[in-house]
Amino acid sequence: MKWAAMALLVLSLACDRPVTVEITETNIQVEMLDGQTVSAPMEAMTFRGLENLPTPTPVPETWRGLPVTDEDRCSVYRAADYRYPSSVEAKIVDEMGGIVYGPYTGTHFDSTKETDIEHMVARSEAHDSGLCGADASTRKRFSSDLLNLTLASPRVNRYQKGAKDAAEWLPELNQCWFADRVVKVRAKYDLTIDQEEAEALEEVLSDCTSFEMVVVPTPTP
Repeated sequence: MKWAAMALLVLSLACDRPVTVEITETNIQVEMLDGQTVSAPMEAMTFRGLENLPTPTPVPETWRGLPVTDEDRCSVYRAADYRYPSSVEAKIVDEMGGIVYGPYTGTHFDSTKETDIEHMVARSEAHDSGLCGADASTRKRFSSDLLNLTLASPRVNRYQKGAKDAAEWLPELNQCWFADRVVKVRAKYDLTIDQEEAEALEEVLSDCTSFEMVVVPTPTP
């Protein structure tokens, strides 16, 4: 259909007589300036001379500004390429107002000895979503970015979430905050997203009224 419209447009520009073209799913009708009308079914049309027309560039499908495509491990993933300093742990606590808190479960901890540093967009997930082609400095910046960091118990971080994306795992609490952060991190680092995760996140985000982290009060002894 698009090629047909383009061919007729080229015809009208090439001729010294303008034409009016009406295209439907099944029919093409051309009305000349003198009022004569010629029509034919689409299946009967043959277009010649189109080999010199530019090939249309496919427009990638996007979701909330993120390119939607399958994950691609374009280079070997090594955790060592995504190292981060232990000092980010104190910065995470500062970001949460000085409390040692696990937003996924609403748990307060006595100290960071009871928690792990948790990447909301896992490092291997980011690697497969675009960082496999990034330079060392970009990978390091991603790994230490507070926008993508929080705290979680070892049980949650190592044995529940791990390297899973939002299509495979969502937190018990703070799903809106988590989903919003995932989108922002992916956008910041020009990462792609696969269809399954986009659908899972959209289901969460479409019902959100706030993206602030919910902090459950400390239980009263």
